[in-house]
Amino acid sequence: MRFSEASTPDLIAAVRRGQLDIGVVAEASPGQGYAITHLWEEPVYLAMPEGDPIADQKAIRWCELRDRHFVVTDLVTGDFAKAYLERQLQAPRNALRVEQLSVTRESLMQIVAHGGGVTIAGSAHVRVGLSGVTFRPIEDAMLRYGAVHSRGTLHRDLEHLLTLSKSVSEKDQARFVRQRLIRHELRREVRADRYRGARGRTPDRLQ
Repeated sequence: MRFSEASTPDLIAAVRRGQLDIGVVAEASPGQGYAITHLWEEPVYLAMPEGDPIADQKAIRWCELRDRHFVVTDLVTGDFAKAYLERQLQAPRNALRVEQLSVTRESLMQIVAHGGGVTIAGSAHVRVGLSGVTFRPIEDAMLRYGAVHSRGTLHRDLEHLLTLSKSVSEKDQARFVRQRLIRHELRREVRADRYRGARGRTPDRLQ
């Protein structure tokens, strides 16, 4: 089995050309020549330095973030994060303060910890925690992940892989609720369908 990373548009194109069996993507819309199977939803967090004025809040609203200085990477993940912020903050492009830096995701979090800005993050960073960084969920901010694949039946091994990935995601979500990293009302119930497995995955996850 071969795995590769690419942006959502590139993965969808590869599936349509038959170069990939499945691409795991974020925030993709249905289109011609492929189908999307829902996998999981993941909350979006604000990553900010400890001691930030809003660090004591249980959750953050988008309207509180329009004048904040965001930092993202100049990698594909940073491009995705910047586009996501532009959509959610609903501010004129020239009014947004989103800076792309030539650093890794790990270095970006160190910049946040030292007061160089705030950023958005997914469950991976919240799970392990980072010294000097506080994570708080953003109200009503959820990323939808799905499997893009050709229409029709997939190989049994690929189907098993996606079933496994969904099971792991649901266990993570339950653990986050127990540790109060996600408020209980943010949990989403998902249909108990059978899901199919993948070769390609998107780096369009939050940093």
